[in-house]
Amino acid sequence: MTPPPPRKWLPLAALLAAGLALLAALRLAPAVLEPLREWLSQSQQPVGTLSNGLRMASTGLFLLIAGGGWLWQKRHAQQSEPTPTPGLAKGWGAGFLAAAAVVACTIIVANPRGMYPTNFYPPRWLLARPVKMDAYQALPVAPDLVILGSSRTFTIAPVDVQARLGYTAFNASVEGMRMAEMPAFVRFVTQEHPPGPMVLLIEAAPYAADDLVSERLPNRLLPYLSPDQAFSFIYNRYTSLLNLDHFSESVYQMLREPKESLDWSFQPDGMGILPLSSPAGLEEGVSQAIANIPAHCQPPSRAAMRYYQQVVDLAARYQMAVVFIIPPYHPRYYAAQMAPGSDFDACKAQAVAFLQAMAEEYSHIFFLDYTDPATIGSLDTAEGYYDYQHMTQENAARLLEAAAATLQQAYQIAEEWRTR
Repeated sequence: MTPPPPRKWLPLAALLAAGLALLAALRLAPAVLEPLREWLSQSQQPVGTLSNGLRMASTGLFLLIAGGGWLWQKRHAQQSEPTPTPGLAKGWGAGFLAAAAVVACTIIVANPRGMYPTNFYPPRWLLARPVKMDAYQALPVAPDLVILGSSRTFTIAPVDVQARLGYTAFNASVEGMRMAEMPAFVRFVTQEHPPGPMVLLIEAAPYAADDLVSERLPNRLLPYLSPDQAFSFIYNRYTSLLNLDHFSESVYQMLREPKESLDWSFQPDGMGILPLSSPAGLEEGVSQAIANIPAHCQPPSRAAMRYYQQVVDLAARYQMAVVFIIPPYHPRYYAAQMAPGSDFDACKAQAVAFLQAMAEEYSHIFFLDYTDPATIGSLDTAEGYYDYQHMTQENAARLLEAAAATLQQAYQIAEEWRTR
């Protein structure tokens, strides 16, 4: 009698057969692939759909395997047969390892969040951090003033700083900067070009989250992180290799058709530029933002206060002055945000009180609250705002004009400090 064929490699064979069948289907059926690419290119949120589908499929596969294994063991126990050989388990294990390798390799090759050295595909996100770090390292000496913050301060132009105040400047603001990474960037700008700038102009976002999103940080920032942040950074790099969200983003990255977008572009001095909005586009964008204002806000947390204090201490160590600013929103959005019944006014009041107290306690710290657009006389048209929160260079120049006296005072304090 012919012995039954070995079953331990059936799972791996099935996995490979399924993969080959999928590749063949995509190769032989462009009618399936092209609509998928078109949908991924045009849809605003395709990644969430892909991610949810992958999670459901993987969860169902896990339950199928676990349930099948339990039934297998139960059947053999009822028949009083000897425990089955581990060959089938080895086969399933090999299948899982192969699937994990496929997921990890896909994430590394596509690299949708810019976490790994590969660059075969354009990143899905705006990745300003490596761009700004490269540009800053290319400077011959430290500038007089460095701007740090989120995309809301992208448009503060170093050329305007030079023209108005006579200081050399660099805009090191990055998208979605969190207070948790601000001390690391302060260490970076001071240690790359010692003794560092004279003045730091830092965005103080009253409602910003304070957690560290380590997947957004470039590898070269690792030496400037605190030990606990460095551990989180390294741990995130490894766990992300099997992250289904990242895998779905990778699939999206590789299948979508390249298309032009209105992403930021950056000057050598770090300033960011977007094409101007149309008046109708600006009004529509502001109205949509107003409709999506969250019900509640987050006042400064204890963690955020600690990070502020770290920045203050680092500035004292390197003999720099710091000017914290809150940039303005579009007037209509600001009015809606501060409408009666909203708790944003209370959150802002707590943030302002904390920052003012710091400015009163330390001679090298200053604070300017420009949340209300009227404080800088900002234009409310498409010449002044790209959208509800991003100023154009025109309004950024008005902010600099309003802050000029304070920036000069901060520079004088740092200059006297360093010449003692």
